[in-house]
Amino acid sequence: MLLFLKFFCIRLFVQLVTWQLISFISCIALILIIPIIYWPFWGCIPWIDYDFSVRIMKAGAICALLGAGFFLMHDVILFLKGYRLRDLKSICHEVQEAEDSQYGDVEPAYEELLNFLKKNTDSRVTFAQVLIEAVCHFRNARSDGRGMLSIDAIAYCMHELRWEEVLNVVLEEHRSYFIPRRSSVLVRLIEAFDDDWSEAEDYQRFSKPGKV
Repeated sequence: MLLFLKFFCIRLFVQLVTWQLISFISCIALILIIPIIYWPFWGCIPWIDYDFSVRIMKAGAICALLGAGFFLMHDVILFLKGYRLRDLKSICHEVQEAEDSQYGDVEPAYEELLNFLKKNTDSRVTFAQVLIEAVCHFRNARSDGRGMLSIDAIAYCMHELRWEEVLNVVLEEHRSYFIPRRSSVLVRLIEAFDDDWSEAEDYQRFSKPGKV
């Protein structure tokens, strides 16, 4: 919260100063240029009218405030997207640590990731791209090492979210980079998009009551 407040105050100051300066220069230019524009019609350059100049300065100040407000909101949106992306990467790191641990259950880490994705639906495009990059990593998994998320973690989330953009990439990756008619690591992820996912019973969140 303190980081956000600091960012907000700095960007508010920068936007206000920037747009007021732009407005001031533009208004002065208009005040000086408009009388020159009238010269061909009046045959002379009229004196600068005080009331007219004040109205232009007021209009410029209002436009500057609107511009500053608009671009401040744009800055805040970009900040929140970056902040949430950092949070997502932190959770992904926690998932990796849970998977590497020889003790404990990985489902709480998977569930934290899933709940985070569900909570921040307005960042779906950004988050989906992270998952897609993780999926695309598996084509070179042997040479590049471990990706950001495992198949199990992505499958756990996609079984509930069913993000079509992720499924489309998974299917395309499966067709393009894995031998046809041969089981690949992506088959398990594709199956997770089905209601009758065979691995659902391995997780408490998806297991059916009364079935062991």
